[in-house]
Amino acid sequence: MRKDRRGQMLIVSVLAITLALFTISTVLSSTYLRGLYLQKSDFRETVTGIYYGSKGAVAMALADASKRLNQREKVAPPSPYYNSSRLTLTEEDKTEGLRMIYLFRDNSIESYPMTGLVLNFSNIEFYCNWSDAEARRGYSKAFADFEIDLLGYGFEGFTSQIIIEFNSTLKSLIDTDGNSLFFTAEFLAENDYVLNSMSKDLIILYFEVYKYNQTYFTLTKANVDSIRFIGGIYQIKATLGFDTIDVNLDEIWNKTNEIPPEKFTETGAKELLLNTITEVANKYDLYHSGNRSQPWLQSAWSQLYGIRPKLDPTSPYSVVTPDTNTVDLLNLIDLTLGQLRPRVRLVAMDYRGITVSVYGELESVDLGPMILYEHLTPTPDGNYTLTATADDALTGGSAISRVVYYISNSSTSIPPGSPAYNMTPTDLSFDEATETVNATILKEDLYTGANYVWIQAQDANGNWGEYAKLRIPSLLYLEVIDLVEMDKIDMVGKSQGSGWSTVYWVEATVKVVDDEGDPVNGVTVQGRWWGSYSWTGTATSLGNGRYRFSTPMRRYDQWPPASGLKEFNLQVTSLSKSGYEWHESPPQDWIGLTTSRTWVYKIPSTLSCYVAPSFATPGQSITVSGSLEPDLVGKTVTLTFRKPDNSVFNVTTVTGASGAYSYSYVPSDTGSWSVTASWPGDGDYEASSSSSVSFNVVTVLLSDGFEGTPWNANWDSTASSWVRASDYRHGGSYSAKSGNGYEGGFYSDPINTSGATSIIIRFWYRLDDTEDSDLVLSYFNGANWINIAYLGGGNENTWLEYTQTITDPQYFKTNFRIRFYSNLDWGENIWIDDVLVGKTP
Repeated sequence: MRKDRRGQMLIVSVLAITLALFTISTVLSSTYLRGLYLQKSDFRETVTGIYYGSKGAVAMALADASKRLNQREKVAPPSPYYNSSRLTLTEEDKTEGLRMIYLFRDNSIESYPMTGLVLNFSNIEFYCNWSDAEARRGYSKAFADFEIDLLGYGFEGFTSQIIIEFNSTLKSLIDTDGNSLFFTAEFLAENDYVLNSMSKDLIILYFEVYKYNQTYFTLTKANVDSIRFIGGIYQIKATLGFDTIDVNLDEIWNKTNEIPPEKFTETGAKELLLNTITEVANKYDLYHSGNRSQPWLQSAWSQLYGIRPKLDPTSPYSVVTPDTNTVDLLNLIDLTLGQLRPRVRLVAMDYRGITVSVYGELESVDLGPMILYEHLTPTPDGNYTLTATADDALTGGSAISRVVYYISNSSTSIPPGSPAYNMTPTDLSFDEATETVNATILKEDLYTGANYVWIQAQDANGNWGEYAKLRIPSLLYLEVIDLVEMDKIDMVGKSQGSGWSTVYWVEATVKVVDDEGDPVNGVTVQGRWWGSYSWTGTATSLGNGRYRFSTPMRRYDQWPPASGLKEFNLQVTSLSKSGYEWHESPPQDWIGLTTSRTWVYKIPSTLSCYVAPSFATPGQSITVSGSLEPDLVGKTVTLTFRKPDNSVFNVTTVTGASGAYSYSYVPSDTGSWSVTASWPGDGDYEASSSSSVSFNVVTVLLSDGFEGTPWNANWDSTASSWVRASDYRHGGSYSAKSGNGYEGGFYSDPINTSGATSIIIRFWYRLDDTEDSDLVLSYFNGANWINIAYLGGGNENTWLEYTQTITDPQYFKTNFRIRFYSNLDWGENIWIDDVLVGKTP
């Protein structure tokens, strides 16, 4: 019998984990500055930051919702993901996602109090479709419309739709021996963006064990050995943990042969079954030897499927007696049927934490050559040199017979009737299983706008392989980022006979992007200044597609310098890079700036002020520190303290080395304090003052480092599975810890915060392998628990401080409480230490 057959699988290498960076077109390209009245960090940066933050909030909400769905279904009895009707988001999942988006909105508004920010989200939808076995595609998707107004800048009505998506498609079976599985899959984000840096650590694979009479399918977890990204598709190799198909077929033959002849109800039935099993084994051998010209796996499956009922005593087609025990034999046949036509469920997570699952049969195809190492090189005449390698070594071992490419203006399809352009082997002969090929793409064959090159190869058996795809970024666009005069006049020195000197200069930054909105480096950006300064030349590259024009320093060698109107205008006259063209519509290639300034007659000084700690208890010392620049030594700085009753008193301190000062003070009254530093200036330097810095002196209501006995004396009114730990602690010898198996809520006992004007919360926490929603801080307002912060996504393996001042009167109750809630998987841990709750009257 067949003793020497061995299945072989090709091992693919593992891609290193990289961060997939999405780039999108600028949302404010038509907005410009008028005058020099905004700070350098102007409203464009604010709006852009809110825009990207909104995208991140929607992505985080979708990640949380899809994670909840996956956590439910991966442990669903009787088998993970067994019921396709359950693989959808619940209203609770969606509500939690909405809450996260609205929390981002509220925090954003609080973070920009002087801008008049109005931020609205509407038409928010979340979808997870993980059950399309026919298309073998699954997706997790979120939509949200949003609107931004910055009333403080007169900026209104910016609207857009955010679309966040992660989808996966099972492509084709490359090879299987029943224990090793080699197949392809595709991972895309929104706008069909190909994710090219997926890690095997973010992919889980389940193999479906076929059960003939079972109403559901049993999934068993496989081991993902490696993944490899080639031509926009991932090749995935996994180990299933079973004997190989040839070993199982041998065992099926042997078990059938062991059935006594008297157990068969038909003459010659046993011999016929044994011959059929041998035919199945031979067809599998033909498949595995590399002969893919016929669907040997499907044919072998069909024959084995026909054998099964004949060996089942309960089947009307049985050829064995009812008392024949074939349970083990039938189970082995079921397993082998699943191995011959493998069905899998793939679960993946992208770099944003969004989970997707896809289910279906891995269909064997007549595989043609793969396209590897495809590359485009622009030439000085505007054409492109296209190179690639066609490789049939993994897909049949036949010689390459033809390689062609198509040009399309779509990233998803080739237009009907598009011509096929032939590529030429570098050795001028198609006679090997691996061929390096090239071609010249003429610029007159390209579409206006985006262009995509689709490459495909054919082997000597007539099998065409899958396409590889390249994008030609053929156009350049200009975006004006900033035009800013330096917001100070620097005194550069004092020399005898020449007096003081003052300098100023102007800078402008532009950004160059391609037709996909991606930044382009290596561009020659020409421009000119006119007005108070005339110049023509080339911008300096700053990287990431940004280029800067600068006027040189303009120096006034007189004291005092003359006042007057200074006008600066910039025009970008050309963008050039080999293989690219500048797209000048809509016109955004010039901007003007006019500003006047009366020159100051003293050197500016700056004074900083800091308070540590930011809140204290009665009798605890605070330290006020800062510096007077530029490095002014021996100057008397006045510190003005404002007490909780609004009374004011002053103290003085003297600057030391490098202009630094420090003053310690012990406040006695509880409440909100502030301090401001000021210096009156002198004959050479302008006066300066710091911004007001607040600190609080609080009445301590709870101070707990979990050092006492019992350790949870302030946390035991509600049962908790958290424990005291000594492995990590911020202060003292112990901390409170939650891990997998001892998670859930950790509740403080009621705290009397009535009569407060503010509540101060401070604690330290440490994270190990957690995500945002794994640690939730909540407050009890006397009636309901309110989620305040999702802290699980912070820096890991270090102590992090959380501080908050609460002024919302709904929390000023006799039974105010705080709660730490953990939701952890295996290997995730959280520590809490040095919790302080105080109030100001």
